[in-house]
Amino acid sequence: MDWLLKIAVAVVVLTPIVLFFLLVALAHLMPSPPVVARTSFPCPVTRRRVTVAFLTAEQASHPVDIVSCSAFPNPERVRCAKACLESASTLWTPSPMTARYALLAEGEAYR
Repeated sequence: MDWLLKIAVAVVVLTPIVLFFLLVALAHLMPSPPVVARTSFPCPVTRRRVTVAFLTAEQASHPVDIVSCSAFPNPERVRCAKACLESASTLWTPSPMTARYALLAEGEAYR
């Protein structure tokens, strides 16, 4: 009967630890949510300096949409043709959780 108690304690103690590491690993495999990036530049239409919040999908080279723009009285209601989306570009850096290189049998392969 003593061995049954030891197994039960081991299961109760180890299950949360294993689940934690499993969920952390799965979280790194899930796609990242869209990112909001803010910047200031001269508007191509009004020629005024504006502050814009761009919505960008993961690994996209250009923003997907505009969240807010300071050219309007209510910045969240963007009512223009969004001509600045064409000229805007985004850069991505790798996650610090991912290794920069992979060890192979014949050397290293940088990502």
